[in-house]
Amino acid sequence: MLLGQPARPAWPTEQRRPADLRTWIAAQDLRLICRARDRDDAEQRPYRWLVHCPDAAIPELTRLARTMDALREALLVHFDTDGFSNGPREAMNC
Repeated sequence: MLLGQPARPAWPTEQRRPADLRTWIAAQDLRLICRARDRDDAEQRPYRWLVHCPDAAIPELTRLARTMDALREALLVHFDTDGFSNGPREAMNC
């Protein structure tokens, strides 16, 4: 916010478009998938999301859903390792 200007809402009503809302819903649903408690929960959550993305008729969401579906098993490994990752170590190996 700039000094002297009122704060703008994140989603101005006059600028809402169906594509914006479908994308926002997909992003929020993806966040919920990432909050799964365990592997069983994580295996069940993506179904709704994987159906929503192609139905949204937004090419980028369809492509993302295809990629996430192809990498599903690799993403679920996070729950097999109790959340451990070598990501921080890999980031140091520049």
